[in-house]
Amino acid sequence: MRLPARGDLPRSSTVGARGRLRAFFGLAVWGALSSCAATGNGLDGTSAATGLEVGMGSTEAVAGTGRAIVLLSAPSGSTKKIADEMALALNADVLSTEAATAESLRNYALIGFGSGIFDQRHHGLLLAAAERLPENCGKKAFIFSTSGVSRATDLKHGFGDPHEALRTILLSKGCEVVGEFNTAGFNKNSFLFLFGGINKGRPNAEDLAKAGEFARSLVGNE
Repeated sequence: MRLPARGDLPRSSTVGARGRLRAFFGLAVWGALSSCAATGNGLDGTSAATGLEVGMGSTEAVAGTGRAIVLLSAPSGSTKKIADEMALALNADVLSTEAATAESLRNYALIGFGSGIFDQRHHGLLLAAAERLPENCGKKAFIFSTSGVSRATDLKHGFGDPHEALRTILLSKGCEVVGEFNTAGFNKNSFLFLFGGINKGRPNAEDLAKAGEFARSLVGNE
């Protein structure tokens, strides 16, 4: 029996197969982008940042008056640039996850938590830091992130909120979340390095200006 040649196939079958292939490829690319929302060696930017050595106790927190940002980022990473801009606007200290101990955080009334986004959530080491906050800590907190696919796009298309995991932890610890911020970050993870990455030059000057504006809007929420 002669197998049908490509030209013998009905046009509707050929078009249908092509459509399914395009849909499969589109989903594969979206999945890869979502899982590679931040770049480098498991952090953001192009190099690994410091690990986590958090020793938060369970003692009740004492309210302070300062402002701090707990950051997990590469030294020159996208999220570090955003954190520095926010720190300038808030006159806040930027703390590594190792430095964010229960004792050090007692001095701060407003604390930001930020990292790149990985598999639709903040980096696991930052989440672990938040988990070690004492119960009923009574702190004001804000959340920020950089990602390959924007948070707004994820929410628009029903892919979930990449801030949800961190927000849930902070609320469970008695924090009041007073604001959230996300912007694009340079991403050359996985297959994207073949194309030189995406979001080149991000965060840019406009992104940084928006980060500063967001931080200034938090003043008075301590």
